[in-house]
Amino acid sequence: MAKRRTWQRGTADMVSVGVGMLLLGIVTAGTSAAMVYGREALIRQEHYKAAAYILRGMMEQAQGELQYVDEARGDRNLGQLTYPDKPLDLAAERGTSVQRVMVTVSRDVVEEVDDPRNGPRMGNNGQVKPPDFYRLRMHAQWRERDYAENLRDEAGIIREITMETAVLVRADL
Repeated sequence: MAKRRTWQRGTADMVSVGVGMLLLGIVTAGTSAAMVYGREALIRQEHYKAAAYILRGMMEQAQGELQYVDEARGDRNLGQLTYPDKPLDLAAERGTSVQRVMVTVSRDVVEEVDDPRNGPRMGNNGQVKPPDFYRLRMHAQWRERDYAENLRDEAGIIREITMETAVLVRADL
């Protein structure tokens, strides 16, 4: 008499083991991709925040110079200006194999703005009054590679923050 093969409870055949391994592989690959993308997104946010802090500090310095240093309001000092590059992160934070990301802060030409309600800038005795306020606009720009979104992009994406403010200098309010 021939023996008939029957299923036993608790045993698995090769197909169910293969399907389980395939599902485990898909979950592992998806989790790894999500972790890489999430890490890159966090690094981008850190760079944005660091660039905003650097830009704010440089802007406050420029405002202080305009308000309190007479030479800073001279014609030669109101032109376009680019400051030296500053690092957004330390090489130790990312390991030595990753290139540091540098931010460039630049200032547009400082505009002298007159309020038409205050009358002409030429005084009664022929002297020119200072402008009512100065408009100050500065930019922070950096380039960073985006590993998660574009692996072939060697140059990276240019990111920029712009801040603008008005600086009041007149003493006769």
